[in-house]
Amino acid sequence: MQTDDSQRYSGAVLAFLTVAALVVGVGWWVSAAPAGVPRPELGGSPVVGEESDWSPEAGSPPVTDGAGIVVLGESADNRLPQFAGTVRREVWGFDSDDWQRWAISTDSGARFLVQFVCVGNGVLEVRLGGVGPEGRRHRLSCGDTFESVDVTAAEDTMTVAFRRIGPGPVEAAVQIVAVP
Repeated sequence: MQTDDSQRYSGAVLAFLTVAALVVGVGWWVSAAPAGVPRPELGGSPVVGEESDWSPEAGSPPVTDGAGIVVLGESADNRLPQFAGTVRREVWGFDSDDWQRWAISTDSGARFLVQFVCVGNGVLEVRLGGVGPEGRRHRLSCGDTFESVDVTAAEDTMTVAFRRIGPGPVEAAVQIVAVP
């Protein structure tokens, strides 16, 4: 049978080892966490914000509603946030259902955000190749908020194809952002 002093000592050692195991576990958890999704450049997003927060990379200052809230306007480019890791960004006007296509050289396993938005009367269809055996397909109604799709390249080239589906002209903005 243990004495009171040896029981206290055993309890203190057990408490110390428990705290040490928790500290090591938290350290491992934090170091093993994946890198975060890229954030907009300093200066704010062209979607919503104060006029003083407007990013200088976006060009001219935004139009505001008098209360300091940014008015989106009718440009698809204004509805897509800007990121430092952007690999490619394009804005097109579509009057027909013809496809726009481009390819990006990648390393297999590289991660990207494919972001897109459209304004007008119709739907934007986006197809991605080189991101798995079947690729990916997405549709977005024009006027909705922008869509962001996280993809991992499965080959050394990723293809992006998009077109308008619908009765009227559409302006679309599409960008590929590298995720560290």
